[in-house]
Amino acid sequence: MNAPQALPYDPDNPPMNPPDGCENRLMWQLARRLFGDHRPGLDGYCLACRPYQFYPCVGRQLADIGLAAAYHQPDGAPWRVPRAGTRDPGRSRA
Repeated sequence: MNAPQALPYDPDNPPMNPPDGCENRLMWQLARRLFGDHRPGLDGYCLACRPYQFYPCVGRQLADIGLAAAYHQPDGAPWRVPRAGTRDPGRSRA
């Protein structure tokens, strides 16, 4: 198992703008918005998900994952469009 990589921001208070070296600015901005929307309430529930989910809710967990993924893109990110002329391995041949 790989050791977690150090993040150049405070995970409890990430900056609004992507930090230097961020590889996917759009993902950062979306994850940061999600992070800001899903905050804990005084009663232990997420303010955005109340009264259905305790904090940290799924939205906050996805925000944390999205912020880290926006900064550390794995090689061959799955949403990249393949080059023209390459076959999509997920598609079956007719």
